[in-house]
Amino acid sequence: MSTHHHQLGWRHLEAEGFERVQVNFTPTLIDVAGRVIGHSQGEAFALDYALELDADWQLLRADLRLLDGHQLSLRRSDAGHWLNGYEVRVPALDGAVDIDIFATPFTNSLPINRKKLAEGEATTTDVIYIADLELNPIMAQQKYLRTGAKSYAYESVTTGYKTQFEVDAHGYVRTYPHLFERV
Repeated sequence: MSTHHHQLGWRHLEAEGFERVQVNFTPTLIDVAGRVIGHSQGEAFALDYALELDADWQLLRADLRLLDGHQLSLRRSDAGHWLNGYEVRVPALDGAVDIDIFATPFTNSLPINRKKLAEGEATTTDVIYIADLELNPIMAQQKYLRTGAKSYAYESVTTGYKTQFEVDAHGYVRTYPHLFERV
């Protein structure tokens, strides 16, 4: 069985902070473990997250835990529905393929690596969006346009937020203006 891993780190620019992520690959799964220490809305926080993806970068499970005790667990059922940590279906998230966690640029890697867009191609994806420290999941729609060999234009169709960012050869964010920078 062939396995390998990537270790990543980001410095948070707008709100001081740091993130460390390890991505472990097996032939059938990608396991992601990340820790973010930073500030949000004037409050210091520590967030641990674990994502389980299939080999095609599709989200199967997400577990988020804040040092203060807030936590969120979601998993995709065999029928394709999202279930919370109590195994209760969350219909508002039906159709979501990806997750976007406010505190990390890593989650941009999911649609980038799953879609493998050519330059000039775009995709729109439904995501589970975690917008703040309350860890309340909402459905959102996001658009990615590959503008260059290592650059993307991003738009939250839901909020109207737009930006551009650069990725490395593995589809991980290198620079995300005003928010994140790889170290």
